[in-house]
This record gives sequence, C-alpha cells and structure tokens, in this order.
Amino acid sequence: MMKQQLFKYSKLIVTMLIITLIVLTVVSPENSFAASQLTNPSFEMGDLSGWNTYIPAGGSIQVVTNGADFDAVEGSYFALLKTNGPSTYTTISQSFSVEVGDKITGWAFFNAADYMPYNDNTQVSIKSNNTVIATVFEASVASVGDYGQTPWTSWEYLFTTAGTYTVEARIANEGDSVVDSFMGLDGVMFHIPDIEDLATVVTGLSLPQDIEDGLLDKVKAAQAALDRGKTTPATNILNAFINQVEAQRGKKITDEDATMLISFAQNIIASN
Repeated sequence: MMKQQLFKYSKLIVTMLIITLIVLTVVSPENSFAASQLTNPSFEMGDLSGWNTYIPAGGSIQVVTNGADFDAVEGSYFALLKTNGPSTYTTISQSFSVEVGDKITGWAFFNAADYMPYNDNTQVSIKSNNTVIATVFEASVASVGDYGQTPWTSWEYLFTTAGTYTVEARIANEGDSVVDSFMGLDGVMFHIPDIEDLATVVTGLSLPQDIEDGLLDKVKAAQAALDRGKTTPATNILNAFINQVEAQRGKKITDEDATMLISFAQNIIASN
C-alpha cells in the first residue's frame, strides 16, 4: 500500500513540474532585447566599466543617479558628461559587433548652461572604422536656445551590415570655457532582429512596386504568424521571402541589397 502511495505522489510531483515548465515557457513574455555586446551598457554597475573615455582638462564624466536637473531614465544610473576645452570634446565610447538586423537604442539629453555665440554642442554617433556613419542625437546652444535644454531623447540605429562598430557620445564648449554645459547618456541596449524593422528596410529600398508589395505581404504574414505564436509557419513564410529575394538578385534587387535582406530574414528566423 505504501509503495502504491509513494508511486502516486511521485507521479503527481512529476506532473506538477511538467505543468510548471509548460506555463513558464508559454506565458513568459518574449524578450525583444538581444544579449548585449556592450559591457555595462546602461551604467548600472555604478561606474564606467567597459567604456573608453577621453576627458580634457576641466571636463568630467561621472556615473550618477541625478545631475544637471535630470534623473536616470533607465535603471538607477546614467553617465553625465561635462564640457571644457574650448572645442575639445569630453568623450565616452565603446565598440561592439553586430549581425544584420540588430538595433541599438538609448537615451541622451543636453543641458546648455551657456549662451550664443558660445555654441556648446553634443552628439551621439555610430562609427565604423573611426568614421561617423550616423549621428543619432545632436544638440547645441543654437538648437535649444540660450541656457536651454532638451528632454531625455530616445535614439536608435538599425544595422544593415554586419561588423564591428562604436557608439560614441561627446560634448564640448565652443568659443570659451568659462561656462560648462552637460549631456547625459543612459539606457543603451541591443535588440534582436525585428520583422517591423525588416518591413521598414524593404520600403526604404525603392524597389519596383510589385516586388515591394510581394515582399511586404510576406513580412506582414510572418508577423501575423508570430503574433499568434506560430513559429513554424512564420519561418516558412520568411523562407518564401528569402526565395523571392534570391530570385530577383541581380535583376530587380541589387546583389548587395539581396544579401542584406536575406541575412536580415535569416537572423529573424534564428532569433525566434
């Protein structure tokens, strides 16, 4: 009798464990964030670990919970950069590797404690081989007005070419160094390839209308399948997207664009 009861209890425990695993698998929300290629991306270590800095005499970079009239927008900490110079940038940067379809996002602000004609300025840029390929945030005294400021402002960049890149934030005085301005950087994150971004890329290629429509139809159908939790149908639809692109390679789609679109779709498949 005791053996039968133990057997029943064992079966009950195993069943409960299986149900728990199923619930966790089905109910847990899908995380849209990729495993970060950055170290300490949002400064939640409370310091500048992982970041490269250049701080001119009189400038500063601090990791703070609040400063220059701002609180952290993500988590508890952010990087606060102060000018000096003039025309010498206080700079923070970090390099990372990406695949086609990866996206980096973050937040920045500018607080101008100066006035024209002393046009203190700041930028957040994405660089490849030390060349700026995109400026995702910029502000200056000229753009915000004397003693003006921006709010925390979101920025993003979508990578259509795999490789190694650098995100860089910088700020400088212009004209003199009597009065210092500030900029903040926070919430830097990577995101896995997203179907909505693939649709945006397709639309931006200015393809012949029939080709664009055919590709977008497949993208929308794959998105609908994923929204229903149907990964296999979504994969099949994205493979059909890849086949259509391949069929038009060198014809109505350039070889370079075809390679990018196929890599993008393949990375979406791999991430779902």
